[in-house]
Amino acid sequence: LLLVLGARGRKVDADQFRSDLREHDRGAGPPAGEPGQTHEREREQSDCAESPAGGEGVQCFLGEEARRRRGIEGRVVSVFEGWGYEEIIPPLFDYADVFAGEALGSRTYTFVGRDGSLLALRPDFTSLLAKIAAGRLADRPAPLRLYYSGEVLRYEPPKAGRQSELFQMGLEHLGGDPAAADAETVAIAAECLD
Repeated sequence: LLLVLGARGRKVDADQFRSDLREHDRGAGPPAGEPGQTHEREREQSDCAESPAGGEGVQCFLGEEARRRRGIEGRVVSVFEGWGYEEIIPPLFDYADVFAGEALGSRTYTFVGRDGSLLALRPDFTSLLAKIAAGRLADRPAPLRLYYSGEVLRYEPPKAGRQSELFQMGLEHLGGDPAAADAETVAIAAECLD
């Protein structure tokens, strides 16, 4: 689980949620064994991802693990909404040039649409939200407070622990006083991790 909180494009990485849940399930402490050794819960997820419906680097959550993920999502959403953020559900894909930046361009899954246009699966939410804010939401008064959640897909070279499919939850505070936006984002991140 990746929690992304952005103020003016900055992010606070909280990928630790999932790891902490695994450690808690094992009774605290770091995973036993050699680095790179597969542990039971990881093996369960790996078996799920190796089914005919999945491939390397994709995620599949079953039973208790799925319930824990939904529980975390619910708690984080309640924090976001408690701070006055509005949910936005952006599209799963858009024109490839929306994601053509240096950081994500080479890691983006692209495909040709039926009309011949070059499209891409979202590798991140920030680019899409910027496009939507500049277009559809341009008439709304600043600051815009938006939150999102969902899967993003990006090419990651095969390597232990690297995923091509990631779940992200995050928020964007667009416009208004930059220092206040930064302070608010940090306070929300702290509350989510509490």
